Amino acid sequence: MKTEKLDVFLVDMALANLHLEPFAHILNEMEEIKARKFVRPQDARNYRVHKILEKLLLSRYLSCSVEEVLLKYSSTGGPMCYGSISYSKSHSGNLVIFAFTKFDVGIDLEEITDHENNLLLMDILHPEESFSPNDFFKVWTQKEAYLKFIGTGLNLPMSSVKLTVENEGHVGARGVGRYAPAQVSEILLTSHPSFVCHVSFPNEVSLQINFHDHEQTIDFVLI
Repeated sequence: MKTEKLDVFLVDMALANLHLEPFAHILNEMEEIKARKFVRPQDARNYRVHKILEKLLLSRYLSCSVEEVLLKYSSTGGPMCYGSISYSKSHSGNLVIFAFTKFDVGIDLEEITDHENNLLLMDILHPEESFSPNDFFKVWTQKEAYLKFIGTGLNLPMSSVKLTVENEGHVGARGVGRYAPAQVSEILLTSHPSFVCHVSFPNEVSLQINFHDHEQTIDFVLI
């Protein structure tokens, strides 16, 4: 099994706003129009910070100026590859997380809340699965990470994805039909225990995760 590097960047958008405000000029007209449509000021702020971070990170990987970065998305809304660089992203609450690597990848982040998880869980379970309502956010992030990995996002029902426990306790995921199986691994966010995060990646890959917390990410993009 080939070992590949996965760079993960986690940022608290509320804290990052002050650092990234000088880069507001890199947002294009359409992005600014969308930001102004948000009703809540914090949602507009988070959207701007999210986009600025995405462009700054890509500029580091593409070795170009941030002004040259043009964000590209697929028909399902996922980020497009840039040459040999693939990435995935997710946001929940004030947190946003990015995963950069050389292979197909999907990442999902969710804040744990007090919804009626028993009813919601039934909607996302495969017919051959059985989980406790306490596992709702774990199952959700595992499945959404996989759906991002195969490129469909939530256009494919979560109930069509079956989670399995593989060798040595590794979690696998498989979609119906032509979709390839993949691995799913948790990214522990020890400084944010109310959030859960999973990443999905090819079966033939062993991950070496380089995790960057908020301060490390801000330092990385501002170098």
